Amino acid sequence: MKPIEPISTNLGSIGSIGLGGKSEPTSSFKDTLMDFVSNVNSSLKEGDRSAEQLAAGQIDLPTALIKQQDAVLSMQLLMSVRSELIGAYQDLSRITT
Repeated sequence: MKPIEPISTNLGSIGSIGLGGKSEPTSSFKDTLMDFVSNVNSSLKEGDRSAEQLAAGQIDLPTALIKQQDAVLSMQLLMSVRSELIGAYQDLSRITT
């Protein structure tokens, strides 16, 4: 019977936060949201490009479909985040008035 080996942890960026102290935010909410919107925009452009490449015979159908689905899912996620933010804003405005 082999002895139990210890579990190695890979904390990545979480390990730099620290457990006891406060951590400074690396970016603002606005910057994070703008990066997200930019990534969605890039995904939509890539989906359009893949359709053009498919029509020109430069890529195969599965690759084009994957890129298109990625664009669709990115847009759905953006709309979901938008709806949640609007709902949160409306809740806050009801509380303050």
